[in-house]
Amino acid sequence: MKPLHLTVLGISITAILVGAFSYESYKPMCIEGRLANGTCAGPVSIEETSDTLANQYCKNFYVVPENKTYLNTVPVLLMKSNSTVCARLTFTISSNYNDCNGANCQHVLSPGRMLFIRDLHYENNDGSFSITQGRDYTNSFKIITIPDTVDLADYPLGANFTATYVITPLQNATGFYDQSILRPLCERYPLAVGYTKDQVNSSDFSYINTLGSMCQSSEATLTKVEVSGMDYKDVELRLAVLEQEKQK
Repeated sequence: MKPLHLTVLGISITAILVGAFSYESYKPMCIEGRLANGTCAGPVSIEETSDTLANQYCKNFYVVPENKTYLNTVPVLLMKSNSTVCARLTFTISSNYNDCNGANCQHVLSPGRMLFIRDLHYENNDGSFSITQGRDYTNSFKIITIPDTVDLADYPLGANFTATYVITPLQNATGFYDQSILRPLCERYPLAVGYTKDQVNSSDFSYINTLGSMCQSSEATLTKVEVSGMDYKDVELRLAVLEQEKQK
């Protein structure tokens, strides 16, 4: 697919669409303010641009509290319309990638591919239920990932690294989503965009299956999630197994 090239505030942005996920890479270019002969006053590197974005939008991070008393009580992230928010994920190297075999082994990790925003689809057929992936809405958000890639070879066993997402909802993003940012224990946070705490209820989301989540083996384990610019509300989601019993 042909990249889309844009220029914003003197910075050339190349947007590439891969499947349902959009991510951006920043190409060094002249900043505002040129010398008299028209030459560039100085390039903006990828690292400098990323740091500028993080410093501008990512402030006052906090860890979303987890209430594990009830398995179906889940923190729903709240994002305002026309806002830019951040999420910072900390991963811990849990195994040496050199000791890993098979197709799932990764040498270079791409954090951007780990973030998607979508719904879940609940089905109840002949006394059994299933929860599968629904519609993907990731393209309704502008998402910038810092860094683009992480080389696991740079981190020994037990070391930590972070990935930061800068997220801006587009005009069509208002709504409720069953899954968004990764949550510890192989789960994802539900997300509400453009709604206050009082407007968010259990019925706005699909059912939840607390019998267990499918967790893909990885050399890096998510150990902490911090957010900035977002609020949250603990919501008691509907249990799929109870719904199944009602319909018998």
